[in-house]
This record gives sequence, structure tokens and C-alpha cells, in this order.
Amino acid sequence: MTRTLPPFADYCLLIGLGAIWGSAFVFVKIAGEDMTPAIQTTYRLFIGIALLWALILYRRELFVPSPSIFILILASGLLGVALPFYLIAWGQQVVEPGLTAVLMAVMPLITLLVAHFSTKDEKFTVPKGVGLFLGLSGVIVLMGPETLFNLETVNVYQLAILAAATCYAVNAVITKYLTHIPPVPLATYCITCAFLIMAPSAYFLEGPFTFDHSASAYFAVFMLALFHLVLAAFILFFLIKRRGATFFSQINLIVPLFGVLWAFLIFSERPSINAGLALALILSGILITRTGFRIARPNTMNTGS
Repeated sequence: MTRTLPPFADYCLLIGLGAIWGSAFVFVKIAGEDMTPAIQTTYRLFIGIALLWALILYRRELFVPSPSIFILILASGLLGVALPFYLIAWGQQVVEPGLTAVLMAVMPLITLLVAHFSTKDEKFTVPKGVGLFLGLSGVIVLMGPETLFNLETVNVYQLAILAAATCYAVNAVITKYLTHIPPVPLATYCITCAFLIMAPSAYFLEGPFTFDHSASAYFAVFMLALFHLVLAAFILFFLIKRRGATFFSQINLIVPLFGVLWAFLIFSERPSINAGLALALILSGILITRTGFRIARPNTMNTGS
């Protein structure tokens, strides 16, 4: 029995979400021209929770989490929102958007490593090991083997972005224990926790909040909140509910490609040979972990060439 292909509309939504998430690195760079990383992240979260809480109150979709669930939500807000948002903004003070997209592409491969040690049902297999090896090889090609022995200033910023990818990977495992919660309240509570963590941190890290930023910086932050937080969350939940996590996981192949494309279109950022090779290695690693070396073959006996 052949598996029915997802409708064309679902693929359009998946590609659209990949384009939205891929453009985030461009907007972070624009906002970073006039806002410090912690301030930018705080404003982005504040706008996001304002929109989401308005929706929650309109739909009357509140729920009261138990203490154990609240701890998981708090951890998700820290590791899935506040910390990676800040680390990406901090890293992009030096790292260009296209390069950021390539570095962030290793997230699903890091998730495999985290899941192996933290879950009972997602252990390593040979394809996963090969995929992880290819992904890490891509990172080494991108950053240079000397990074392992000599941390230069630029490489520290790149490592901050890799740390953000690691945060997302850990959060992917945490959210496995939160799937029973309605998605919109879950997103709202996580982002609210992230804001409550980030706002005082921004004050201590970068001083009092000011409102003398450029119009382009405010516009970029608003776009990050509206499209990359709120709208993207709805598309994500819709696709997972309609087609499942396996179909949605293809987003990991789409986002870095759009990240590089947007960086080229907006900033004329041409990927270097190293970046292109690194992206090819990382995407190959992701593809192998998804397919397990399975290659579609005709259902016939063909012994000739």
C-alpha cells in the first residue's frame, strides 16, 4: 500500500514557515544595528506575549499547570526562547546572517545526541551516528580545525550561535513531556516565562531600558515578534496536528537554505566555499538521519544497467 503524499498546500505551508524562520537571522541583524542583544530580545518577547495573551483571553483557553509541569515550562522558556534568542543576537554582532543559518542547521543533529542520553526510545543508530559525524564535520569545515585549539574572538561569537542551537536541541527533548498541553497556552506560558527571565537580565547586563532606537530596529523587532513568534507558532502547531512530527521535521532542511538565500538577497552576502561545503555536509547529515540510508528503488528485479 503506497503512502499518500501530503497535499500540495501542506508543503506550501512548510516552505512558507521555512522562509519565515530563515529570515529571522536577517531581522535580528537589522535590529542589532541599533539595539543591544538583551534589549532586543526583551522587546521581542514583550510584543510576542502581548499578542498571545490577547488571543488567550479572547479564546478563554487558560489552564493551571501543576508544579512539575510549571518547572518544565520554565525550563522550556529559558532554553527554548530566552537564552537562544539572546545568544543568537549576541553572536550576530559579528557573525553574518547567512553564516548564522548554517551554524543553526546543526540543531536537529545535536538533538539526536541529547535524546540518546536523556530518553529511552531514541537511541543512536548507525545512520544517526553517520549523520551526526557529517554535521560536526560541516561545523569544523566552517569554523576551521584550528578552532579546536585556538579560540579567536570571531570563533567565540560563532560558538555562541552553536550554543543557541544546543539550547534548542535540549528544549526539543523537554517539549516531549509537554505535548498534552494545548499548544497556544503552552507557547504563551513559555514565552511569558522567557520574558520574566530576560527583562531583569537585560537590565543587569545592559542597563536601563531606553526608547531612542531607530525606526528600522523597532520594525525588525516587531516583525520578529509577529511573524517569527506568533504566526510561526500557529503554522507549526497546525502542521504537526495535521501531518505529524515526521513530516514537520523536513523544516530542518528548508530553514538554513532560506537563511542563506535571505542573507544574499538583503545583504548581498555570498556564502564562501567553506560555508557552502559545510551546509552540504550538515544537510546531508540531517537527510541521512531522516531516511536511514533508505533509497527509493523500483519494485522490479533489474539486474542490468
